[in-house]
Amino acid sequence: MSLTALGFVLLFFFGIIKALMGRPIFGLYSYILSIYMYAPGSWWGAGLPDLRWSLFSALATLISIWMAGNKANALTFTNGGWANDGIVKFLICFVLWVWLQNLWAIAPVRHFEFSVMVTKFLLLIYLIKKSVHSERDLYSILIAHLLGGMYFGYLGLTQHTGGRFESAPTPGMSDGNLLSIHMLSILIAGSYLVLCNFDKRKFLLGLPIVLTLNAIFLTESRGALVGIVLSALLAMFFVPAHLKKVFRRYMVLAVLGVSLMVGQNLVDRINSISEPNAQGEVDKSAASRVVFIEAQTEMFKEKPYIGQGHKGTMYLSPDFIPIEFMTNSGGGTMLRASHNLTMSYLIDHGVIGSLLYFGSVSIAFLRLIRLRSNIIHVRSNLNLVYVGCCVALFSILVTSQFSNSIRLEIAIWFLALLSLIYERIKFVEMQATKLKEESAQEPSQLN
Repeated sequence: MSLTALGFVLLFFFGIIKALMGRPIFGLYSYILSIYMYAPGSWWGAGLPDLRWSLFSALATLISIWMAGNKANALTFTNGGWANDGIVKFLICFVLWVWLQNLWAIAPVRHFEFSVMVTKFLLLIYLIKKSVHSERDLYSILIAHLLGGMYFGYLGLTQHTGGRFESAPTPGMSDGNLLSIHMLSILIAGSYLVLCNFDKRKFLLGLPIVLTLNAIFLTESRGALVGIVLSALLAMFFVPAHLKKVFRRYMVLAVLGVSLMVGQNLVDRINSISEPNAQGEVDKSAASRVVFIEAQTEMFKEKPYIGQGHKGTMYLSPDFIPIEFMTNSGGGTMLRASHNLTMSYLIDHGVIGSLLYFGSVSIAFLRLIRLRSNIIHVRSNLNLVYVGCCVALFSILVTSQFSNSIRLEIAIWFLALLSLIYERIKFVEMQATKLKEESAQEPSQLN
């Protein structure tokens, strides 16, 4: 057994043991570890048994929550039920809709597998909301993800030899675009922790931030560059008054970092949209996305309200997309998958499913607008983390217009955290109001 494998096993089972001793958050740490250090896909995991590491850690976390029972309910971050929030309610309805679609899905086997997956996502939301018992637990989850991004950055520095960085072993992130979507979101949310006043050692997060940013540019994703720019613009509308100077300094550092890390290969990929390469060819990948969206618009008209089911674009593509844009899927069949998240939801799940999923997302952003005054004028770590998670979710939506991230798990993490944080913010406000009312009543009682 290699030292890497030994370290993974020790860390993983340390988290499992701590979880079963009454700290379910440690089960989530093991789960996060299994995402980034995916043993079955790594060279060092060849000698390890196939324990279904992520499933094992999820079950341990679930058992830990159930063992704690009423004690865990008393410790939860908000003292409320996990499904009481609007974000979660919309997602529950979306999952039920996905299961209903099994009755008419264009690809029954694929859609059933997707139904199971979104149900697991719902379980993940339950685990997150039931495991976070304090603000420190909340920060630690974001830090754990950021450390995972640092590990990907380490792989990029040590194993990447040329071309686009797409060698992350984690399932669902072997594509450079999807990898960049995941890493950009955790980079943004993790960076907001540096603005929070929670620990003197927070500046140690600089190393994982830099390595994660470098790994993003190694993917040479043009969509990620668009996501960085638009996310930065959104963030400028929610800068606390007491942090304006600090925020400007960090923005300057970010611009310098981006300028230094943008490699020539990414510049060439950007230029290839309109300029021919040495062989006189223009990159078709950007132009093809316009063709796909036009074709998907016609696909959407087939079943606009109820959708085609999972992978609808791929199975309809032979009838709507020109042959020169198709790819060989094996066995001589020419198919093409979706490259746009919004169109994927519309075609796969119809207007009904799209309204349910994006309704959940919209609640998070509407709350951000509602909290803007407090964010700007009140010093609060929770407000800052809420902004960070919202901007991270926004980056996922932006970059996913260039690549289909419908199966990417990280969006579920941020929806769960945004639900949790908002509930905590309202709980704290309610407690503060209650204290003010009690203090106002005390003088009259003395009289």
